[in-house]
Amino acid sequence: MKSKLSLVALLIITGALLFGSTYLSIVGENWTNEVEIPISEHFSWGIQLGNASPQLGVIYKESWVKYSTGFFKLKTREGNFSVKFYIGERISLSTTLIEGTYTPPVYSQQFNTLQVDSDGNYRLFSYNTYRIPLGKWSLGLKLLNIRDNQNNIRYLQSYLFMKDFSRSIRLGFLGNTFALGVDLVSIGSLGELGYGPGLCYDFDTGKIGLTAQWSFPLNLEGMSLIGETMVFFKNGAVDTKINFRTPGGKNVLLFGVGFSNLTPKEIFFELMVR
Repeated sequence: MKSKLSLVALLIITGALLFGSTYLSIVGENWTNEVEIPISEHFSWGIQLGNASPQLGVIYKESWVKYSTGFFKLKTREGNFSVKFYIGERISLSTTLIEGTYTPPVYSQQFNTLQVDSDGNYRLFSYNTYRIPLGKWSLGLKLLNIRDNQNNIRYLQSYLFMKDFSRSIRLGFLGNTFALGVDLVSIGSLGELGYGPGLCYDFDTGKIGLTAQWSFPLNLEGMSLIGETMVFFKNGAVDTKINFRTPGGKNVLLFGVGFSNLTPKEIFFELMVR
């Protein structure tokens, strides 16, 4: 186990520092670590480790950057798309799309990757964020979808911030639970962060419960993160979801854990560095 962890750490450091491109995914007991080694503008070698045997592959990538017209050239869109072919004891084919849009009033970021294997396994990671400031109103949306043969994690969270009201209304679908709440205090000019109470509904049991939510900024030795805690009081139990994420940029880091009465039910870690 120690040798595996050491090898994973070595690949992450090598990919991030030397080549600037690495991907690490841990979902429950499943993990994957991928490093790209560029050989030309569009092609790279790929090394992939995980629960299964190691794989080597070739990667084709296209990148783009678009600017606005006029005297001031402002970046409006950037991203890259890649197709990856891996071989080992099994054959794997995957695609990755990363894109950022900076065209007012919509600011969005997308991180999506899908892999299918010849042995019937698959892996999907999709994380998309949208921010739409509209004067006295501000809208925000986060979509997270992590799936493989053993796990299915789905988050949809949105908020509506009204400057005259100085609070955000929050709506979320987290697994089998719907949540609706209003901030007691909203933080920032866009109302993305804050804390407050709300109601929740369990689709499996058809029962209504209470919820409490807290989103907050976190700075760890120069690394900016956003933390979020949601607690659901329903069906005579207490469910808790805690996650941390990067606020934006070309790279993404996500970490989340879910509990039911202090018993771990889900855990995930996603790191994508480009």
